[in-house]
Parts: sequence; C-alpha cells; structure tokens
Amino acid sequence: MKQVELTGTAIGAFKALVEILVAISLAIGATISAWLLAIRARRRIKRALGSDASDADLLSLNTWIRVEDSEQKQGITDGSHR
Repeated sequence: MKQVELTGTAIGAFKALVEILVAISLAIGATISAWLLAIRARRRIKRALGSDASDADLLSLNTWIRVEDSEQKQGITDGSHR
C-alpha cells in the first residue's frame, strides 16, 4: 500500500474544509431552531387569541401582552401551552 505524505497546504485546506462544514452545520441548526420557535410562537398566539399570527405579531409587544392576558384568563399561568 502506498503512503501519502500530506503537505502543509493540504493540511491547511483540510482544516478550512472542516471549519466550513462546522459553520454550515451550525447555520442549519440555527435555522431549524428559529423555524421551530416561530411555529411554536404562532401556535401560542393562535391558541390564546384565536387568530393567525403575522410576522409582525411575532415581534409585537402588544400582541404578547394580549397573549399573556388571555392565557391568565384561561388559567394558563405556568407557561405551558398544551
């Protein structure tokens, strides 16, 4: 079997490839996490207020105050929204 000797350039390229793969993996993980968080937030708003949530609703302080008030009226005080 033939042995292959790696040069400094090859090792540097391999390290760069590993860093790129790690960065891509982290970006995919962050994207999936953000997507799941948005789905859960939309579901919570719909359950509390009875209407579909827009992108603006997810960021609106007034919407979240209304959600909290509605959940308190419904007896949901511990943060569980099931």
